[in-house]
Amino acid sequence: MKRIFATIGLSATLLAGACSGDEQLPTGMSAAVQPAGKPVAGLKITPSQLSLSEIGTTATLTASQAAGPVVVTVSNPACVSVAPKTQKNQSKFTVTTTAAGSCTLSVNDGVGNVQVPVTVTVTTTTLVPTTLAAGLFHTCGLDATGAAYCWGNNSYGQLGNSATAGSVFANPTPAAVAGGLTFTSLTAGHRHTCGLTAAGAAWCWGVNLYGQLGNPTNSGVELEENTTPLPVSGNLTFTELSAGTEHTCGLTAQGVLYCWGNNFTGQLGRTENNNAILPNPTPTPVDGGLTFAAFSPGASHTCGITSGGVVYCWGDNYFGQLGNPNNVAQENVAHPTPTVVQGVPAVVSIIAGNHTCGLTSAGAAWCWGSNQTGQLGAETPDVREPTPVAVSGGFSFVSLGAGGGHTCGLVAGGTVYCWGGNLLGQLGTTTNLGTTNPNYSPTAVNGISLVALAIDAAHTCGLTAAGQAWCWGYNRYGQLGNTTNNDTDTGVATPTAVIGGLTFATP
Repeated sequence: MKRIFATIGLSATLLAGACSGDEQLPTGMSAAVQPAGKPVAGLKITPSQLSLSEIGTTATLTASQAAGPVVVTVSNPACVSVAPKTQKNQSKFTVTTTAAGSCTLSVNDGVGNVQVPVTVTVTTTTLVPTTLAAGLFHTCGLDATGAAYCWGNNSYGQLGNSATAGSVFANPTPAAVAGGLTFTSLTAGHRHTCGLTAAGAAWCWGVNLYGQLGNPTNSGVELEENTTPLPVSGNLTFTELSAGTEHTCGLTAQGVLYCWGNNFTGQLGRTENNNAILPNPTPTPVDGGLTFAAFSPGASHTCGITSGGVVYCWGDNYFGQLGNPNNVAQENVAHPTPTVVQGVPAVVSIIAGNHTCGLTSAGAAWCWGSNQTGQLGAETPDVREPTPVAVSGGFSFVSLGAGGGHTCGLVAGGTVYCWGGNLLGQLGTTTNLGTTNPNYSPTAVNGISLVALAIDAAHTCGLTAAGQAWCWGYNRYGQLGNTTNNDTDTGVATPTAVIGGLTFATP
């Protein structure tokens, strides 16, 4: 339920003659070129708009009929860098994409005081691997070799080994997942875990009641533990894998999204077994023929961002988490058709819990859906909010993570801010600790600097730049990776290190 991108840019103006040739300028800086020959009045820019894909893509921008030195300035935050080239009677610039999102090139003819804007849109399917994953009562991480380790509740085999499988004992020490597989990323649902190999093959373990493992083994059986990773059916190759509460989805290199597992409210994006408690273990494409660049399964819904930057959601809409008012507060109504979210600015990543949040290229967070505990980061008239609202505080985040009733964001530099419910210390602060009071304002988690987040219902974990894992929140089953308050319902509000001495891979 997690995925994040961010952009940082600068804006400056270089005087004419400051650069020549093909020198590459840093992202966000401007390029100035003195056109050769006799200037001609009337600045003309070709093309007037740029639509590019993937980081590192280049395009040529031509400024002709200039009356004087041409200056190109990139808006902040930048999504491209600019390098000048000089030719007779015109100026040419190489534009290179540096981040997903939108920005504006302001092309200025200094002599004639003519300024022409050029809109640039960058879409990307470049994905950040998730090397730390949090489930309902368990957590998993990858070491530097790609080996998976898990800790916490193993009642359904979600730790990927037979230690105390089928019991509710605490397992606070990270233990290796059986099978000897290595992965590039991990994801966790409430009671299952999945990993993606370097070849793009998906493997899952844990409960398979709804077919969320993508394999018919023990599909439809609740009390059977699946302690060894099972291959997801269909021989599909994915670039990203992400788990919701009881369903899982994978994205192919072509942008096709496949989902499997519980489809009671249409969260798989199709009508098969809507309003039915039946397993759906076979990965099937989401209806509608859409292609996606990013996605996130939530508790009982799924959202995705198309390659064109449009946000679609489908599944349960009881809290307005689909971003529209259809059947809000109506239980057990399936919405299997992907529907456009209205009122959200262009976002480059998305996360989902009982609510949904998107992150813009500038790092602004927008959320919609359940706001029962303040997890939208802004006070709303109703706890069910189908209209996207901006998270308060004006923060620029580089990543977001969503739990059932809380949300956290990471800013450049490593500071973590959390908001929402803090009954069990999942916000990493003592504000309203042990109460059901909402916390609408993002509050800094003190004493820790992180590069990645992993969040589920009532606990939060993160990785330091050195690969150390730290967690806080609910720890009855050892899901924080230490023995503090095991076998109790007392939360841990202070980040604590995961025991065992492992160093985990960072994204």
